[in-house]
Parts: sequence; C-alpha cells; structure tokens
Amino acid sequence: ANESLMALKNFGHRLFIISARHPDNQEMALTWIEKNIPDIFDKKNIRLVEKGINKDKVCKELNIQIYIDDKVSVLNMIKCVNKKILYDPYNIRDDFELKNIRPVSSWQEFSDYLKTLVS
Repeated sequence: ANESLMALKNFGHRLFIISARHPDNQEMALTWIEKNIPDIFDKKNIRLVEKGINKDKVCKELNIQIYIDDKVSVLNMIKCVNKKILYDPYNIRDDFELKNIRPVSSWQEFSDYLKTLVS
C-alpha cells in the first residue's frame, strides 16, 4: 500500500484520507497514520468524520474524483464521486450488488486501474 500511495503522490495526485472515527478515537487514528504511512498524507489532507455518511459531504467539499474504501455500504453512501473502488483482498465482492463500484483485490490492481483512468 505504501509503495502504491507514494507512487501516486509522486506522480502529482492529491491524496486524502477520509475516515469515520468516533471523536474519542481520532487522536489514535492520527498517530497510527503518522506511524504506519509517514510522508504520504499531509495533515491537512486527513479528514476524520464521526459517521460514514459524512464522508460524502467531505468528498463534495474536496471535489474528490476517485474514492477507495473496503466497505460497500460506505461506497454506496458516497453519491458525489463517480469512480468508486472497493478494496476487496478477500474477494467477497460476489456477495454484493456493486453497480458502479469497481472491485480490486490488491494495491497493484488498484494502481493498474488508476493508470487506465488517466491514460
């Protein structure tokens, strides 16, 4: 994941984290991000919301064009993004009606898919 994200950042893409976290857990989430994926996300590009439904509003404010999440329920709540990607390393996608959601099973597959969008 780090390699793929850093490649996207180095290519000039703006990367954001939009994560649902209870207010009591937000500081812990920021510490985890800083420890596990350093140098990829600027703090101003990390948005923590209390509920998943609030992610759509943040995506609209930031004009997010491509969104990846590991939950179909969250992706279905995000109405303002056209390119939605389900990160599904366990290949459970057959259990859901995906409609306009593109499943990927690895970060490499995610990167490969993004290349088709920008070429």
